[in-house]
Amino acid sequence: MKGIFSIFRKDDKAFTGLESAIVLTAFVVVAAVFSYVVLGAGFTTSDTAKKTIEEGVKQTTSSVELAGDVIAKGTPIVTTDVNGTTTTTGGTVDKILVTLQLTAGQSPVDIGPGMLVVSYADSAIYSQK
Repeated sequence: MKGIFSIFRKDDKAFTGLESAIVLTAFVVVAAVFSYVVLGAGFTTSDTAKKTIEEGVKQTTSSVELAGDVIAKGTPIVTTDVNGTTTTTGGTVDKILVTLQLTAGQSPVDIGPGMLVVSYADSAIYSQK
């Protein structure tokens, strides 16, 4: 009798094919879920970067043009000679008014604070604000 029961004796040293298949399946499932999460995060990041780049390209390819007069407002220098004749010469410019418009078929351009550079140059002065 002892020989018959020795066949059914529990042996912890063995690792059956079914157990190894279960462990392998668990590893595959965990790896698939992890790779899905990592790829999803990568696609989201690259999509955001793509949108940012496209918006930047749209704004840099857009342009504005002058749509009217350039008006300078300031304080003139007024002098009066002994005859009572007043003459106005030179002065300082306090404000410059310009009207801008988009060139045909272009997308909007952000010209808010810190986004627009206005420069002035003549034979004696170069100024950038």
